[in-house]
Amino acid sequence: CALATYEDSLVHLCNQGGLEALSLLAAEGLKPAIIALHDACKVDSESVLKVDGHASVMQVIALHADGTSMTVKEACMDLLATVCSGSKRGKEVVSSTAECSQCIRFASECITDHGKKYVDSSSTESKCDLLDTMTEKALTPSPESIEMDDYNIALLSISFLSSLIHVKESRTEIIQDEKLKEALSLMLEVSPSHVMKFAIASFLAALGRYVKDFSLDESHYSVDGLSMMLLSAFNPKQVKQGARFSVSETSTPLFGDFSEMHHHNENLVLATACKGFEYMLCHMPQKLVHEVLIVVLQKFSDMIKYEMRITKKIAMKTKNSGLLACNISSILIHCSHRLECQSALKKESLLSDLIRLVMLNPGEKIGEGKKDDGSSSQERTNWQCSTTHCLQCLALLSVEPLEIEGDKTWVDIMSRVESEVQVARRGKRPNTSRMGGAAGQKSNAVDISAVASLKTFVDNQFDQAGSVAAKRVLENLDLY
Repeated sequence: CALATYEDSLVHLCNQGGLEALSLLAAEGLKPAIIALHDACKVDSESVLKVDGHASVMQVIALHADGTSMTVKEACMDLLATVCSGSKRGKEVVSSTAECSQCIRFASECITDHGKKYVDSSSTESKCDLLDTMTEKALTPSPESIEMDDYNIALLSISFLSSLIHVKESRTEIIQDEKLKEALSLMLEVSPSHVMKFAIASFLAALGRYVKDFSLDESHYSVDGLSMMLLSAFNPKQVKQGARFSVSETSTPLFGDFSEMHHHNENLVLATACKGFEYMLCHMPQKLVHEVLIVVLQKFSDMIKYEMRITKKIAMKTKNSGLLACNISSILIHCSHRLECQSALKKESLLSDLIRLVMLNPGEKIGEGKKDDGSSSQERTNWQCSTTHCLQCLALLSVEPLEIEGDKTWVDIMSRVESEVQVARRGKRPNTSRMGGAAGQKSNAVDISAVASLKTFVDNQFDQAGSVAAKRVLENLDLY
């Protein structure tokens, strides 16, 4: 068992038939053998597949689940989740195993049983501020707390099913389970764990890639229904006070090996939901697209306002914010290409937010004066990508003349935004009396500064897409 955890010794273990022996022991439900196979899988999943290690633990789940301890079943599901998430071949091999249907049913039952614990505690809607929605509050066990001893196995079950969604035969079986859908929907709304919410959002987003299968007679999913489930993540509810949940979150990374930036928080959950929206966008009716836009644009605006803050920002609140901004701006790119969506996008509020983000360019300042630990680099990349998306949106939305309430022009909007950005950069409030006395000079300075910001992107040789988009904005507005 110990030798299976090291890459150098794993080769010799395989050559001597050691993994086959572990596989046979795992089939008997021996936990140390299952854990050893799991450790070997992390090093080389193919070696575990060759000795049918996956089949051994699937037999434990399918044939002996009732007489097996919770910790052994957790170990089995942990191994299966790792095998399936590790490679395409792993998914296909597990899906083709005779016991797969029984394992899918077992995973679904684990999730639905876990979801039942939320049913009586889901009536209180949260009144959270922006900080609450971006950070996970600590859970303090109370005498009335419900001990969720099945939390880990439910989480691993979601990971297992999320991987199998990509195999058609397994996917067809998963989407026929109505109780599973109802449990996931409830848990996404009321679970106090962002790890759990992220797992569910990842499951639903993965389903969004296969909307054509929703037309099957036995399917309990639809584009509208799946979209509404994902939208519920933007309006979370919390359990009644006095009925807090005590959970022990697994330390095992789900859906791959995440970098340090992927600490689970609300931003990560919402970014994953937005990925699901993007998958389904071309299948959504116009009314549903507008409902999604209303929600994501409000979140987008809140994030940019927070970036404009003069005071020091909270790390937990900004973590994964670049990923969320990137995924929302990607949705805006899709909508900007749709004529029926442009009226919803050509609002002063959104145009102002797009210009604010371009002028702030948050990616430039991330990691300044700090050692790059990898997470800062990824966050910087996400913000830079979002800024490029915003430039492309502006290039598309500025093609035709602007028609909004109050006869506002692009120059009016840019002037007001530039004034706000200048205040944010200087770190002090505007002197209204002095500004009011030099209205003419203010207008010119703002206009030049706005154009200068766009020209900076035009001259950026490292972002060709942003450079071309910025040039088109200047040409469309006759500012070049």
